[in-house]
Amino acid sequence: DRTESYGEYKLEYGNSLKIMGEYNDAYAILKEFVNETEDLERKKKAVLLINGIAKSSDFEDNVDAIIKPVHRNVNSPSSEAGPRSYGAELYYSSLNRKDELIYNGNLEGETHFKIYTTALNDKGDYGKGSALSDEINREGYHTGNPSFSADGQIMYFTRMLIEEGELLESKVYYSKRKGPNWGPSDMVEGDINGDYLIKYPAVGELYGRDVLFFSGQIEGGFGGYDIYYSEKTGENTFGTPVNLGETINTFYDEMTPFYREGEFFFSTEGYPGFGGMDIFKTTWDGTQWSEVMNMGSGYNSTYDDMYYTLDEAGLQGFLVSNRPAEKKRSVMSKTCCDDIFSVNMKELVIDLKALITDGTDPLKEA
Repeated sequence: DRTESYGEYKLEYGNSLKIMGEYNDAYAILKEFVNETEDLERKKKAVLLINGIAKSSDFEDNVDAIIKPVHRNVNSPSSEAGPRSYGAELYYSSLNRKDELIYNGNLEGETHFKIYTTALNDKGDYGKGSALSDEINREGYHTGNPSFSADGQIMYFTRMLIEEGELLESKVYYSKRKGPNWGPSDMVEGDINGDYLIKYPAVGELYGRDVLFFSGQIEGGFGGYDIYYSEKTGENTFGTPVNLGETINTFYDEMTPFYREGEFFFSTEGYPGFGGMDIFKTTWDGTQWSEVMNMGSGYNSTYDDMYYTLDEAGLQGFLVSNRPAEKKRSVMSKTCCDDIFSVNMKELVIDLKALITDGTDPLKEA
């Protein structure tokens, strides 16, 4: 029966309409799907999408930051990921492909993600990125997601092996700073790298101890990729992964964690949002995480929004999105590939004029 067959596609159709911003039509189609389907998992997904539409007007509008694509010297027609500030430099990973798409994992030639670095020039634009040496970017592997220790002397990153479109291996590595360059890389030691896939290392702190946050597909989690942390137990050693719990993790994938001064950011489809992956925030009070909060429009769009980070001062940062943008260069459509966007906090200036009095008369020299 073609009608029944089409009915099961209403979830995908409704999701596509939501991503396109057609909320009213998406809501109607998804409600039909919920009423018709007997697949509990797919119904759960549809309800989540409906809740995102219903709550979208309650999410805050961004009035704090100016968000725009970084210079085309960084954003190529293919995909970029994992931006991270390092002093005055920007580190990021890129396929750096000019005019091709990758289909079904067909990775021929120079098609692996590498970590690049660049810095602002005199015009205030980023210069052309330079790939790090083969001490970091190992041939035949995808390399990305750099994160730096508090003193800037250690870089943690992910090295992944993909064959025929399947992710076979993903481990966390590190490299020590040696003058202006990075030294040889090695796998992080301890129990953090096990017989499972882990991605997106992010330096942080919990219970007064140095930890490494990351996304892991580990047995016993809540579903898909969950966010974990491992406590630093030695110079380059981290302990057994600990799940951050159901306050943060859901049945869906939780990705791209970032921690700064008690604030924790990550992306997921597991909470009501605008569409695709949204950026969420929670706060650590020393004993527990606060309720997860959608970062709101601007930070999030109806497309995929990930990799939110801030610099040490909290005034400038980045995110990654496949949202349409002015002058965007893509090998196919305006939403096929991920670009890096800069996040610059608006300066708040308050001129306060005060008069101190004793009764009705001003106090002299007060």
